[in-house]
Amino acid sequence: MGHSKAFRKDPERHPLKTPSGKFELFSHHVHGFGYDDCPGFAKWIEPAEWLGSKLAERYPIHLLSNKAATRLHSQLDYATVSQRSKIEGLEPILINPVDAKRRGLKTGMRVKVFNERGATHAATLVPDDVMPGVAILSSGA
Repeated sequence: MGHSKAFRKDPERHPLKTPSGKFELFSHHVHGFGYDDCPGFAKWIEPAEWLGSKLAERYPIHLLSNKAATRLHSQLDYATVSQRSKIEGLEPILINPVDAKRRGLKTGMRVKVFNERGATHAATLVPDDVMPGVAILSSGA
């Protein structure tokens, strides 16, 4: 019998690996750390950057950085496989057609991607399967 099944059948004899041996909705241990961003219970903590934040008024596109299929992080970015995925030597950034149209962008255009922490250059790809308000730029280029 699996541990969770045994616990459900007899929680006293088969406690969970928590301080109380039961499901814990509040952790005194975690609460004891005193962190503002990690209370002892499940709580919504608004991220600094997301599409619903005040900052999104200034930076309305939320950037996702996925793992590249053509390299490991920045390793082997110079290799043929990675270079073939580039557009005129730049990493492609995927952007929704509606967002691209609002900005006068078409596939293959050079763009500056930036926020208050930094900037990079990329080349646009405009597929139909990117959520509006989101852009995707692989990490490591």
